Amino acid sequence: MPVDTVGTDDRLRAGSRGDETRPGSAHDAWRVVLSEAASLVDETSRGAAERGRALGEFRRALDELRRAHDRLEARVAERTAELARANEKLRDEALERARVEQARTALQRQLATLQEDERRRIARDLHDQTGQLLASLSLAVQAVGADGALPARSHGRLAEVQRVSDELGRQVHEMAVRLRPTALDDLGLPGALGQLVADWSARTGVGADLQVTGLEVERLPAEVETALYRVVQEALTNVAKHAHARQVSVTLGRLGLEATLVVEDDGRGFAPDRVDPGRLGLLGMTERVTLAGGRLDVESSPGAGTTVIARLPADDRAGPADA
Repeated sequence: MPVDTVGTDDRLRAGSRGDETRPGSAHDAWRVVLSEAASLVDETSRGAAERGRALGEFRRALDELRRAHDRLEARVAERTAELARANEKLRDEALERARVEQARTALQRQLATLQEDERRRIARDLHDQTGQLLASLSLAVQAVGADGALPARSHGRLAEVQRVSDELGRQVHEMAVRLRPTALDDLGLPGALGQLVADWSARTGVGADLQVTGLEVERLPAEVETALYRVVQEALTNVAKHAHARQVSVTLGRLGLEATLVVEDDGRGFAPDRVDPGRLGLLGMTERVTLAGGRLDVESSPGAGTTVIARLPADDRAGPADA
């Protein structure tokens, strides 16, 4: 039986045209889908563009931050270099100051040594030459006085000559001792201090005592002995001039590698911060002790007396004290 193909095609075309005009058809659905897809593509494209711009701005900000960091690093490096140069300059200046101070201290010590050597020479000349001449003059005057052939008037004048000669001999001896006591070189510091304290007490009428410990076997270095002797000498001079003291105590001791000297009086005292150090000889004492590698302390107050304390190394190997 033959198939009616013509009728079938007509019906299909007729059905297709009917679908296009019927509401809610598949064609409308596809059109909506395609429209939404196009909108999504547009939004995606706009979002990609915005993300691209944001990414570009981020990259530019990152580049600017990197450049700022580099500039900061450069400034830090430059400043660090400047500080390093400044520190090196300060270090060089400090080393130079230390070198100059060391040279100054060495020169002062050398000058102090030369001064003591000159004092020693002059003291011995006074004792050996001038003292001997005065002693000879005194003996000659005594010999002339023993001759009874002189008139009574001449005997009186001769007695005056004898008195002046004896006084000159005494003053020359004291001057030699003040310059450089021979006992300091011959007997050491304890013997020289014993002589100094006894003579000073007899001359001023102020009671004085000396106590020495720890120096029975070994002497202190010559520079230390000289410095301590001069401290006692100057301290006793200050007591006689200013303190109005009734009693003075001098104590010298050695303990281990340190020698300590204490000169204490019961005088009227003073306020250390209100007195010129040079006026009381404190500056000279301090310089002497410092040059010998030690330290000087002065304790005093009005009405409570004065105590001078000197601490010095008791070993030749000890150097100058640190500042």
